[in-house]
Amino acid sequence: MKIDAVKWGGVLLITLALMAGSAWAAWTWQANAYGQQLAAKEAAYQTERTHLANANAAHILAERGKRLALEQWLAVSDQSHYRALTDEKPNRHACVIALLLLICGCQSSSTPPQLVMTQCKPPPAPAAWFMAPIAPDLTLRMLNELSESPATAIKD
Repeated sequence: MKIDAVKWGGVLLITLALMAGSAWAAWTWQANAYGQQLAAKEAAYQTERTHLANANAAHILAERGKRLALEQWLAVSDQSHYRALTDEKPNRHACVIALLLLICGCQSSSTPPQLVMTQCKPPPAPAAWFMAPIAPDLTLRMLNELSESPATAIKD
């Protein structure tokens, strides 16, 4: 029986060795396949991030171009506005001086009056509250409200 036991023991050892070898081979094959899947996912993720970074950089450059165009437009607008104001200042001064001379009734005796053509803007309209008619009985109403006696202070 001893020989049978050794024989069966050897078969058992060989079977165990084959099982361990096949388990190791399967483990190695699965690890390699899983590693390849991870590498493919990592490459796809890296490609996606690269595309997003390129799109973000293009967006930033486009916004920078828009900002530069807006700054240039504002600079031109400011220059034209400043020119309009500085060109208008002498006209405004001439209008004010002419208006003051007309109000004062001043005339130059050394030179004959000359007609100076300039465009004077009309003065702005006064506020609406300034143009509202004043009620004639407002003073009487106020005196009646403030008087201590029950009778009216001043009769109409």
